Amino acid sequence: MPGEVDWDKARCRGLNTEIFYLEDSQLQDRRMNLKMIRKVCFNCPIQKECLTTAIEKGEEGIWGGLSQWERNELVKGTRDVRFLQSLRKDLAEFGLTLRQALGEEWYERAYNH
Repeated sequence: MPGEVDWDKARCRGLNTEIFYLEDSQLQDRRMNLKMIRKVCFNCPIQKECLTTAIEKGEEGIWGGLSQWERNELVKGTRDVRFLQSLRKDLAEFGLTLRQALGEEWYERAYNH
């Protein structure tokens, strides 16, 4: 069916996905951080589809490399400096731009509100 996501291609498949739903303090307790999780997401072949699914369904946790707060800011079309600086910094470490990570649709929606 068109539009269906092939979740078998997800990089997180087989991982303990509980880590994608932990608060920042819990991630730190496990010696992890958002950047480690984003490394999985931003190297995933279905990252943009995952992000879109999370936005459309209002999912909690980290999906497509963005936290629920970040996705909410994206949908609102925010220019929140915290959102942009943190995300851009992590993306730069992965060699990605905001446009590449979000995909054309979400990038345009965020910046053309």
